[in-house]
Amino acid sequence: MASPYRYLWEMGTTDDGNYIGVSATDKIGLYGTTPVVQQSTAASATDLATAITLVNALKDACDNIGLTA
Repeated sequence: MASPYRYLWEMGTTDDGNYIGVSATDKIGLYGTTPVVQQSTAASATDLATAITLVNALKDACDNIGLTA
């Protein structure tokens, strides 16, 4: 009988390891945060202003999944 629970992880059936959040639509939340889908990436930084924007986007992504408060 299949489990009634849908797990967020899948164990690899070969030697390619384990995956968490296999699809971009799978949600992940750590430390009691509301789970969110995969965060988008910002464009590569080309100057100081875009570097600051990129760092802020990375901080927001970490906050969203619960890595930082």
